[in-house]
Amino acid sequence: MKRSEVDRTKLSPMMQQYLDIKDKYNDTIIFFRLGDFYEMFFEDAVICSRELELALTGRNAGLEERVPMCGIPYHSYIGYLNKLIDKGYKVAICEQLTDPKDSKGMVDRDVIQVVTKGTRIDNTLNEKDNSYIGNIYDFEYCYGISYTDITTGYFYALILEHDQNKLIKEIVNRNILEVIVNDKIDREIISILRDNYQILVTITNDICELDSYNYLYKNIQDIRLITTIKHLLQYIIETKKGDLSHLQEVEVIDIHKYLTFDVHTKKNLELTETIRLGEKTYSLLWLLDKTKTAMGSRLLKTNIENPLTDVNEINKRYDIIETLLTEFILKEELTRNLNEVYDLERLAGRISYGNLNARDLLQLKNSLKVLPDIKRILEEIKYPKTIDTLDDVYYLLEKSINEDAPITVKEGGLIKDGYSPELDELKSISSGSKDFILKMEQDERERTGIKNLKVGFNKVFGYYIEVSKGNIPLIKEEYGYDRKQTLANCERFITPLLKEKENIILGAEEKIVNLEYKLFMEIRDYVKEFIGKIQQVSKVIAEVDMMTSLATVSEENNYVRPVITEERNICIKDGRHPVVEKVSKATYVPNDVIMGSGIDILLITGPNLDGKSTYMR
Repeated sequence: MKRSEVDRTKLSPMMQQYLDIKDKYNDTIIFFRLGDFYEMFFEDAVICSRELELALTGRNAGLEERVPMCGIPYHSYIGYLNKLIDKGYKVAICEQLTDPKDSKGMVDRDVIQVVTKGTRIDNTLNEKDNSYIGNIYDFEYCYGISYTDITTGYFYALILEHDQNKLIKEIVNRNILEVIVNDKIDREIISILRDNYQILVTITNDICELDSYNYLYKNIQDIRLITTIKHLLQYIIETKKGDLSHLQEVEVIDIHKYLTFDVHTKKNLELTETIRLGEKTYSLLWLLDKTKTAMGSRLLKTNIENPLTDVNEINKRYDIIETLLTEFILKEELTRNLNEVYDLERLAGRISYGNLNARDLLQLKNSLKVLPDIKRILEEIKYPKTIDTLDDVYYLLEKSINEDAPITVKEGGLIKDGYSPELDELKSISSGSKDFILKMEQDERERTGIKNLKVGFNKVFGYYIEVSKGNIPLIKEEYGYDRKQTLANCERFITPLLKEKENIILGAEEKIVNLEYKLFMEIRDYVKEFIGKIQQVSKVIAEVDMMTSLATVSEENNYVRPVITEERNICIKDGRHPVVEKVSKATYVPNDVIMGSGIDILLITGPNLDGKSTYMR
């Protein structure tokens, strides 16, 4: 049964609600929240049953025939979601917007976000890889390209000549996972991106007109770039449906500042993955990556794939590496501190978007804890950049968030004692009442003479006194026991005093959970005001981590600083292929590479497996 075949006038209210929402998201699988499950219907159910290996069943929807249905538990949906995303589908999360207990009629539902290849923002992403979503705006005489990693907020843009091959090379080389295009683009480009490179492509002409995001392009004069940025921005806003204020001011890329090469050159040089297995191990990145933070690792990969051509900038990096090698004691101390820093870039994104938990804030706190030491070391080695230690944020998190806080934010256990007098008072009431329950159990055993009597609790019946079948005759009318539930082996009772304490305990616990959530949201909102500073710190930390990693590799392998020349010659004495030397069990034989100003070609001969390819690399 398909959606298009259904007589909607006969549908149940819930299914009509589903179809009204589905109509807005035709090209998207809807995860429709019903109680403790996300359910999929009609064609979505058929797709999900096949792709996720789920049982395809049916649901009564007011029709003579049950509509196709399959479902997944809402608390473990991430794994299923990621399988669909990896296969190239879009998924819309449709949540219950009102509490079923408070709703007289049907629960309100709507899509809270659409998840695609380039818009994932959860913890399942590879921490050492960027997750870019980009766009191509075809102006018919040139292309506008912009792309962003919404997990970190970095945003880039460039203008490219109207050359199809160069366009595809740019998109592929920049590892963009999903591309938004306007309808003027050549359909052949869409086919190549989809079929050859498995890039998700969406066609839309919508442009963002919200003033709240003007800061992204306030310093850009080129109207083509602004249009391109607003085109991508509109798609992201429509899909994420949340606060994206962590997106950073767009950096306009000057492609002439970087060495350009096509995807085949990148592949054959094995810069970030090997040709044979497509893995990081035994690539150049594998050798150079001694970083301690996810931010540093991502920055290193970006720089390997986009080598600088500016001699001054290259020499600045060499100077920093040389300083770190000279100040080796401080370098070791710096490395230890960097090891304590979590992924500040993605933490900032989650704080802004609102999908963080208490453990994220603990990671932020533990990262901030070492910033004063890092700042001191950077000052001692005269590093060209400094950092803000964000002391106020650290002290707030230190006194507020429980070290063993749960992952969820609506079950309590988030806030430390002493942070909120109101919360402490509620905890005292709850704790005192629970102590009373334990004492009551002991008192009732003594009063009735029933040694195995116990006071228990469940969510359905609340608190109760449980007495085994054999001891029922010992219960006297004067005890005031009121039968609550009969089980096979026992009877459960309630007393007026127990009921009174139950109301106090449950009332206090509900208030505790609600107050802790409210306090957590206030703490998050306070930290949110510092997102810009956190992002500034993360950029410096990432750079420092990358430079420290390069210094460590240089020290371990006895690498030397090259002299960069503007003249047209190459002179490498005793050159070594870094990866081959590292993995080779035999003695490595270094080679010279000398090409004077009059030499354009070297003819390299020799038998198979004699090292010609290694020499060229």
